[in-house]
Amino acid sequence: MAYRIVTTNTDVPRLRLLRRLGLPWDENGAFSSAVSPGLDLDTLRWMILEGCPAEWAEAKIKAEGRLQSGDVRAAAVLAWIEEEQAAAA
Repeated sequence: MAYRIVTTNTDVPRLRLLRRLGLPWDENGAFSSAVSPGLDLDTLRWMILEGCPAEWAEAKIKAEGRLQSGDVRAAAVLAWIEEEQAAAA
């Protein structure tokens, strides 16, 4: 739950602190929760590299929502998610 709170608030420093402290990733939506509020692509990639479980289908829906709301960074996030989702299939 802690990761969902910091990602929802786009609090990248606290996100990285939780990892340094060794807090395990939330199994229920930490990654897709991070996509929704607008975390940048580098941070999302970092989360995956750090072992965060990805719910690619849910993350894609969240990225599409960002794109529809006018988030200029969402197109790159969506493209990356689609690539990762295809690779995971």
